[in-house]
Amino acid sequence: MVNKEETAYHTISETSKKINVPSHVLRFWEKKFNMLNPRKGTGGRRYYSPQDIERLVEIKNLLYEKGFTITGAVKHLKLHNNTKNQFTDDKNNILDKVDEALNSIDKIKKIINKN
Repeated sequence: MVNKEETAYHTISETSKKINVPSHVLRFWEKKFNMLNPRKGTGGRRYYSPQDIERLVEIKNLLYEKGFTITGAVKHLKLHNNTKNQFTDDKNNILDKVDEALNSIDKIKKIINKN
């Protein structure tokens, strides 16, 4: 069973308390980090998804723990995201090649079994 906390959206004040960063800092980070896009309800109230909160924790870690500048953190996250995408593409290419090899093996087995 999935815990509601794992899937729930949180307001900016809830998120602020959860990750121990002031609300005004979260608003500022939204302007600097394009990957942050909390949903906005009527009246502009922000709602952060669990994925948004994970990104915020990562940003906080880069800035506060690892000493990155905002510009450096943005570059790091872009590079990290591109690396993830490249890894996924490589993995998919390998899986395609394995499927092709298995299909070839099946064809060879059929040819051998006919003789």
